[in-house]
Amino acid sequence: MDAFNRLARPLKYALLCAAAAGLVGTFLINFVSEMLTWIFVPSVIIMVFVSAYFAFKRQMKRGGRLDARRIFLLALEVGTLSHLYTFAIYLPLNFFIVSQGTMRPELVLTYVLSVIVMSIVSVIMYIWIAVPMYLGIGYLLKAAEETMTFDDHNMDAPSLDSGVTVERVYRNSDLDF
Repeated sequence: MDAFNRLARPLKYALLCAAAAGLVGTFLINFVSEMLTWIFVPSVIIMVFVSAYFAFKRQMKRGGRLDARRIFLLALEVGTLSHLYTFAIYLPLNFFIVSQGTMRPELVLTYVLSVIVMSIVSVIMYIWIAVPMYLGIGYLLKAAEETMTFDDHNMDAPSLDSGVTVERVYRNSDLDF
């Protein structure tokens, strides 16, 4: 867990979102949808990671703390856009890897349209799972950041004498020095 705490905030959020989406994708492929192939789960993990990482970086561009508004906007953005991104990568990968390019070339336009249609259907059917899941991850990250102690930052005795700790302690406080 110490290695996870050392990661950058966008990377933490993206990893947690990708792991949760991978679990949900595995459930969907095994129990709900028979039309998805095995390449769906890596597509979900990759695209949720990418969309969560960049959404977090954009939302937290000016720094600051995670608040309810930012967490909701992050969950909504990742929960909706990741569906489009997932099918944008899943269908071409499925075409080239699973079906090994056996589709006729005149069906490529149909394939492109199916990306759009499947993304919209996916958002309609599964946004009630995605957004609350990403909300929970946002609040989990917020709680983890609020409960971090100095021990989590690996501060030993020599660093306490260097004066770096004093700056770190008072940087986010209301005290004026």
